[in-house]
Amino acid sequence: MKLKHYDGNIWVLATAPATLWAAIEIVLGSFLHNLRIPFAGSILTFFSIGLMSGLLQIWPYKGLLWRVGLITALLKSVSPSHIILCPMIGILSESVLMEISVRVLGGGFTGLAAGGMLAMNASLLHKILNLLILYGWNIAVILLNIFRWLTRQTGWENADPALVLIIVPSLYAAGGTIAAWIGFRAGKSALKVPLEPLHGKSQTLTPSEYFEIPQTLRPIPGLIAIHLVSFISILILLGINKLIFGWILTIVYFIFTGIRYKEYLKRFKKPALWLQFIAILAMALIFGTNLTGSITDLGDNLVAGINMIIRAALLITSLSCIMAELHSPVVRILLDRSRMKHLIHALELAAGGIPWILSQLPHPSQAFRHPRKTLTLVLQLSYHLNNEKTLTEIEADKN
Repeated sequence: MKLKHYDGNIWVLATAPATLWAAIEIVLGSFLHNLRIPFAGSILTFFSIGLMSGLLQIWPYKGLLWRVGLITALLKSVSPSHIILCPMIGILSESVLMEISVRVLGGGFTGLAAGGMLAMNASLLHKILNLLILYGWNIAVILLNIFRWLTRQTGWENADPALVLIIVPSLYAAGGTIAAWIGFRAGKSALKVPLEPLHGKSQTLTPSEYFEIPQTLRPIPGLIAIHLVSFISILILLGINKLIFGWILTIVYFIFTGIRYKEYLKRFKKPALWLQFIAILAMALIFGTNLTGSITDLGDNLVAGINMIIRAALLITSLSCIMAELHSPVVRILLDRSRMKHLIHALELAAGGIPWILSQLPHPSQAFRHPRKTLTLVLQLSYHLNNEKTLTEIEADKN
């Protein structure tokens, strides 16, 4: 299938699919994380690939997928208490890879399957990079030591760690291909069996102020520089073994952010995060080594584990605070005057539609039992939302 150029405003076309994608992330993501299901991020990527494959069967237009991904990613930061940068990057990278693939290979199954393989492996690479960024290179050394310990326990002392780099990406590529196929068939089915037309005021999408100022914080964009300088300074001090100065500056920074950004740091109230920190510290104590492979004493391992946790906590805190300061009317005005005006309007429209979309989505358990049927229903809903007069009327009023 050859992709076409869209004659209208493609940002408007991307609004309803992005609203649905964001709603799926909220419903299915919460379901998976609450049940502590392993590989929750990979399962979400699986459904995202299926959704994008289906969308392209309904609207085979160039530039649609990356726009849908960008709006969905930005919708992750609508709520100040749920600002998560890593999933935002993951969603955007998946949509960009799918867009590149179908541009090169076409919108048929070949292009979709290639895009699914890339997007699925991008989620794997994203997890690896996320660990490295959060905890530094020491986490790679610890995981390698765990692999060597496991091979010794199973009698495979000569097992090459490179095998993991072949087997795991191959499994992810197979999952991406299956997801693309399910979405491909769901998109075809959505066009053949349309839903009844949507009616009623409660079913229209109305704009929501994306850069609304929270009552608990008055954004000061200039503080972004303070966060960046503090983060870099602490990492440098820890890197050159000036531990006392680094830990003191860390304590001061955490006190400041804890007072000013109390409502933005709710992630630290989640037991799962602290369990992860405890697991990292335990692995550092048991499997910690230096880069030459010689075993260090428990004191050095303990310090290394503490520094890894400090690095992760710093990154989470500084990024959350920076995102909070970006929710400023100054940023909103600058973006509205730039070429991103259509993006902002589409984003606000999509944000306004999430509550109603959440009430229309099937239960997450149905998605696991009938993934193709669920995707078909979601695509039908997206198709009808994009045919509602409300979308074009709102955009026409703003222009």
